[in-house]
Amino acid sequence: MATNVSASNSFIKYSPPDAWVVKDDGPVTTITAGATAEFSFDGSFVQVFGTIPARNNTAPISTYTLDGIASPPFDPAALLDVRTLYDQVFYQSSPELLSGNHSLIINSTQAGAQFILGSIIFAPSFSPSISAFPSVTPPSSPSSTTNAATTSHKIIVGRLVGGLLATFIILAAEIAFLFYRRRRKQKTTEGNRWDS
Repeated sequence: MATNVSASNSFIKYSPPDAWVVKDDGPVTTITAGATAEFSFDGSFVQVFGTIPARNNTAPISTYTLDGIASPPFDPAALLDVRTLYDQVFYQSSPELLSGNHSLIINSTQAGAQFILGSIIFAPSFSPSISAFPSVTPPSSPSSTTNAATTSHKIIVGRLVGGLLATFIILAAEIAFLFYRRRRKQKTTEGNRWDS
C-alpha cells in the first residue's frame, strides 16, 4: 500500500532551511536556485507531486537524483496554463527500482521561479505504523491524491499480476506442446503398427 507524505513532514530535509517556506500540513515553496529537499525511504517506488503556477510565472525547473543517479530535469514549461495546476507528477521512479533503502534529492534549479512541492508518495517495503509518519497528510486536492496513490498501488499490483500471468501463459504453452508431441507420437506408433 502506498504511503503519502506531505511536503511539510519533518522526514523531508530542506536545505538551506531559510530558502524554503514551510506551511503546516501544506505545500512547501522556494524561489532559490540550488535549494534542495532530501527524502530517505525504505521501499520500491516513489513519486513526487507538486503545483505548477499559472503561465504568467517562470517555469519552475527541477532535478531529481535517486541514490546518486540523476534523472533528466523536469521542465513544466509546456504544461503552463492560465490557471494553477495542482497535484502534478514531477518525478516517478523506474518500475525496476528494487525494494530497500533509498535517498531522493530534489533540486530547484530555476532562480526566481516558484517551485511548489506538494507531497511524496512511496510504496514501503513494510507497513508503516501511524507513529512512523505522524504528519502524513494529503496535498491540497484530496481526490487527485487519492487517484495518485491508487495509481501507484495499481502499478505495483499490475506488475505482480503481469508476472503471474506471464508465468501461467508459459506453463500453459509448455503443457500444450508436450500434449501435442505425445499425441503425435501415439499416432506415429499406431501408424507403424498398421503398416507392419
